[in-house]
Amino acid sequence: MYLNADATVDKAIALTEEAARAGAALVVLPEVFLPGYPYWNWTMNPVQGSPWFERLYRAAIDIPGPQVEALCAAARRLGVVLVIGVNERGAHSLGVLYNSTLIIGSDGELLGVHRKLVPTWAEKLTWTNGDGSGLRVHRTPLGPLGALACGENTNTLARFALLAQGELIHAATYISLPVAPADYDMADAIAVRTAAHSFEGKLYSVVACSTVSPEMIDILAGDDEQLRKQLARPRSALSGIFGPDGRPVGEPLVDTEGMVYGEIDLARCIQPKQMHDIIGHYNRFDIFQLQVDNTRAARCPSPSRRRSCERTLRRHRRGPRPGRRHPRTQGLLPRVGPVGGRCAVDRRQRHRALVPAAPLGPHAVVLPAVAAAGAQGTAAGDGRRRRTAGGDAGQPGAPGRQCRRGPALHRPADHGPRRVDDRPPAPGRRTALCDRGHRGVDGRRRAETQGRPARLRDNPQRHLARARQRIRRHPCIWQDGLDIPLVNALDAPFYEVHPDLRQPPGAPVGSSLLTHGRNLLPYGVERWSRPYSPLLAYPWEPTYEALLGLARVSEGSPYDGLIMEYTNPATGGSVMPTMGAHIQLLRPGQDTAAHRHTGSVVCTVAKGRGHSVIAGRRYDWSEGDIFCVPSWAWHEHANDDPAEDACLFSFNDFPVMRSLALYREEAYSENDGHQSVA
Repeated sequence: MYLNADATVDKAIALTEEAARAGAALVVLPEVFLPGYPYWNWTMNPVQGSPWFERLYRAAIDIPGPQVEALCAAARRLGVVLVIGVNERGAHSLGVLYNSTLIIGSDGELLGVHRKLVPTWAEKLTWTNGDGSGLRVHRTPLGPLGALACGENTNTLARFALLAQGELIHAATYISLPVAPADYDMADAIAVRTAAHSFEGKLYSVVACSTVSPEMIDILAGDDEQLRKQLARPRSALSGIFGPDGRPVGEPLVDTEGMVYGEIDLARCIQPKQMHDIIGHYNRFDIFQLQVDNTRAARCPSPSRRRSCERTLRRHRRGPRPGRRHPRTQGLLPRVGPVGGRCAVDRRQRHRALVPAAPLGPHAVVLPAVAAAGAQGTAAGDGRRRRTAGGDAGQPGAPGRQCRRGPALHRPADHGPRRVDDRPPAPGRRTALCDRGHRGVDGRRRAETQGRPARLRDNPQRHLARARQRIRRHPCIWQDGLDIPLVNALDAPFYEVHPDLRQPPGAPVGSSLLTHGRNLLPYGVERWSRPYSPLLAYPWEPTYEALLGLARVSEGSPYDGLIMEYTNPATGGSVMPTMGAHIQLLRPGQDTAAHRHTGSVVCTVAKGRGHSVIAGRRYDWSEGDIFCVPSWAWHEHANDDPAEDACLFSFNDFPVMRSLALYREEAYSENDGHQSVA
């Protein structure tokens, strides 16, 4: 099987079938099981090992590729979650290999590909550094699952990046290492690392380690008796399952090829976490911070990207102009302000992973948990530090696209980041999914009282935004919509630092709704003259009632169903001059006709379930999902529920398009108004 990809895939499927017959729901196979480990890096000099590298490269696999499809089909047929290590060929260059781990769901979907961050020691002669795109925890029927390869299980930051996402099952893949120094006991090293991660994270670790077979010894050593003896060295491998107390579940296998079975009961993780929960109460996120770049590394940046970086570098060296901030400095020098979260993802880089180039659809969203401790009021800080996350609603990197969005999770009773109050460089919009909470702007508190994403909140330009605060015991998710790319493209971002350490609350909670939210304007006071809406919130209940009322008197649009626009009550226009927001209702079973328009749209499913066809591809959605419709992309929506309606909240850049006379629409005339689905 060694260095034979197809034969190794057959063996992997056979082992998975054996485990499934024994009742296993999760199967973990070793590091680079497919098609094998480059032991020659340790036993030969680089010149002697070069022909072996070519042999490994030819036997490595592509992702996606036929071997991956075969493994996914087996996982789907057997109904098991499969984790397996592979040698992955790089798509951008001949000769590039990655040490990759595949995580395949029980439905046969390839959930993730993790490329080993740093090859260990002699492995650098074979593998290229990976990136953080695979440092993700995947939701499986067994529980939240993460994976690291071999020496990565020694990397404290990599392990914490997974723990911070709620990992409860950890797949640790290893290779047998008989070529290690004489005083290195690989079996003990694996046991120590696995026990440490299980005990620190209060989780289960499943360890799969390869062995060196007689066939491999014949291939690698031939007649070299000294090398044959070295490759047969004892205590070079250990496989087993470790519980949340750091102890093995059953007897591990040492230097033996076979199967280890064990029961995973996640309820056993609860009591240990009461004592030490390092991603919860037993940590200080006001002191410690972690930044993780979860994007796939670009090996060959485009000329436009290089020019952008060069311009940024020149701005950075020149220094800021008085009263201005660098509009793109964070693009070259990625950094996150004091988010204080369990795992604060690099927001400037992350948007490319959330919103790839068209055609695109729903994307899984990493939710960095914000838990910095706060006191009464909100601390002010360096206005140049932003806490907004985003992704272009149109094509990434396209200048002038202003719709950006990024979610953040607020845990119960959390205060937002302390050093983030500033006068934002651009207007923005935020939606919330929570039971109760509040946010302050210019000292005015705005209450949140219902868990629907169609609650709109304006974050107007030159207003002082207080950090978010949770009141009750359930998490609150915020979604930001910002026009920063447009403002940066116009070279017009400004900021001012608040003069006080903390911004005291001023007007009562909900004052903007009380004064401007009842179709009446205050009389005898100065009329609202600013370019954005005076309303800081558009609650869900009256919004949904308005949709139901419209349904009684109108058939709606054949392309969008019943759709309404949030407006500025002082002008009747869009809530902001640069961004608009809509809410639409699809009747039970409704399937809209396809059309396209200029202007990008970011949609959040407020209610119900259904699917959208965007640029010929179908994307299923349900409540809470986020997806994007790029500018001038054909799209149509359908409510898959025959009994209940579905609602989509969206924000867009239509006001800019209309102001510049660039807005246009077109109906899809073929196939009775519906796209062919690829």
